[in-house]
Amino acid sequence: MYAYEELVAVGKENVEAVVKSGEIAAKGFEDLAKAYAGLGLQSLEKAGGAVQALGACKTPAEFVETQAKLARGAFDDYVVESRKLAEMTTAVMSAVAEPLASRVRAAAKTI
Repeated sequence: MYAYEELVAVGKENVEAVVKSGEIAAKGFEDLAKAYAGLGLQSLEKAGGAVQALGACKTPAEFVETQAKLARGAFDDYVVESRKLAEMTTAVMSAVAEPLASRVRAAAKTI
């Protein structure tokens, strides 16, 4: 009877780990979705400012210079935000995997 009770306990712990992993995933993906939405809104706001800045240019040379500055700024923003999103995604995936990895480690100790 002891083996059956132990098997039930292990099964329960495994299910709890899967549930916890799912909860972490749901929260993490919600946070990622908010970050992506915020980035999209920020991009739209910057695009509006860029259109205004380009529209205010008086000469073709000023237009080209303004466009180059805006392009550099957009690229720099892209690099920074991409790095942040990649770090967030990595953190979420690591957190999601941890409850499951913990169960694997526990199972490996019993073998």
